[in-house]
Amino acid sequence: MADAIEGAFEVVVESERLGFRTCQGRWMFNLSCLLFLNGRVAQARRVAVDCATLHEALGDPIGVAFATLHLVPCEIALDDLDAAHEALATARALLERTDAWFTELMLAQGQLALAEGRLDDVVDAWPLQAAERSAHPRRALWWAHLHRGLVALLEGRDEDARRWLERSRAQMDPEGRTDDELALGSGLAALLEARAGNTKAALAALAVATTRANRQGRARLELFVQLMELAVRVTTGQPGVAVQKADALARFRARQTGQVPYEWVRAAAMLLEQAVGPDGERSDATVVRVARDVAWVELVGGPRLDLSRKPVPRRLLQALLDSHDDHPGECLSTTVLVEVGWPGDRSQRAALENRLWSALSRLRSMGLEPVLERTEAGYRLRSGVVVLRVV
Repeated sequence: MADAIEGAFEVVVESERLGFRTCQGRWMFNLSCLLFLNGRVAQARRVAVDCATLHEALGDPIGVAFATLHLVPCEIALDDLDAAHEALATARALLERTDAWFTELMLAQGQLALAEGRLDDVVDAWPLQAAERSAHPRRALWWAHLHRGLVALLEGRDEDARRWLERSRAQMDPEGRTDDELALGSGLAALLEARAGNTKAALAALAVATTRANRQGRARLELFVQLMELAVRVTTGQPGVAVQKADALARFRARQTGQVPYEWVRAAAMLLEQAVGPDGERSDATVVRVARDVAWVELVGGPRLDLSRKPVPRRLLQALLDSHDDHPGECLSTTVLVEVGWPGDRSQRAALENRLWSALSRLRSMGLEPVLERTEAGYRLRSGVVVLRVV
């Protein structure tokens, strides 16, 4: 993503130098989108405003409208809903005589309605007849049907949700669908199957959503899928750990306000809250995010620790994390951890135990002191620690 942003910026600068102002405007819009997807919302907004100003100087109302529409999700992410309404109204006025960008107009209207929790307006933002008239009718209809499925799911109308999701799938060739589309559709389908008691189908849909989200490498999609996964786990009868993780992930999401600007994350959080229910247990857990291969680890709110070139601490932490997931509260003995850290080493036991103490002390000094605990039986992660694994 960083390379793409740098490349787009270079094209904008070179286009301005050469006087190719139409090309400059097009790439300013691309740059704004890339910044937005990378979580740099304030910068994305500034570039979008400059892009609209440039197109206005060029006498291009469609370009102005397109750039202004992009301001809507930016303003939502920055919690300025009044500005989002103003941007939407400006764009709508510019586009009232053309369907050239109707898909984008409907998407912006739906984003704002979803951000404000106006479910009826989410559906109204995607009129089916208008979608059929848009420049890209199949994609517009896909979005229209998917939004109807989401609203039905939020309102507990599961049969209606299933029908709308099936219609959305029918609108797009599976080979031509983007990772975003497959992740969103599969995430909703997973919860729908979980509610119907089809655990196997729910997990299969989650696998598709996770794979597609991870291919994008975008925090917004990954967070949506994580929230949907928790909702599925709660729904299929695994509330104990899942509800603790739900609290942890909600706190992490709050810390990321303005960095994961995505209205579908809000929708996923609403679905998760419904699954947990008003009486769901709460947790004051310490939250740990860790790469699946334990190449890095971080306490939520703290710095990321790079373990990619620290094989022994990495193996030890992996063992403790796995034990915490599989047998929470149980300790790993020094004998087990020595074999994990230095497999096959036949040095004297006292020397190996000293190495173990040194390696675990190093992890503590790197910032994991709140997580690790030593008892008479050995070592473990402290009770209440919540682990979020990230690909």
